[in-house]
Amino acid sequence: MSTAAKRRMTADDAIEKLATASSGQNDNALVIMFMKGEERRESLIREEMEARQLERHKLAQERLRREKREDEEREEQRREREVERKERQAAIEREREEREEAQKLRLLELELTMKRLSGYGSSNGNAI
Repeated sequence: MSTAAKRRMTADDAIEKLATASSGQNDNALVIMFMKGEERRESLIREEMEARQLERHKLAQERLRREKREDEEREEQRREREVERKERQAAIEREREEREEAQKLRLLELELTMKRLSGYGSSNGNAI
């Protein structure tokens, strides 16, 4: 229970005591005391409402900070995934280029071998 709520309960108790006071007391003093009690009670209610509003405001600020931090973390993770994806794509592209280059070399070797072999079978017997 908040401090303001405890104070309000105390004020409510005081008001009840005033209302049930013996009829031998001065009615004007009783009314004045009752009105002061009501003012105090209203003041305590306002304090409690302000405290609750402040707490809601603090919670909202904390929620916004947490959401911002989570958004930043998600964005960082997204950037990291994008970098990893680009690295994988680059590795795949390098492997493809290496395979193509190796295939070209094999074709050149094959052509060279074919030319050598065709040179052995020529009528003049000269090899390339």
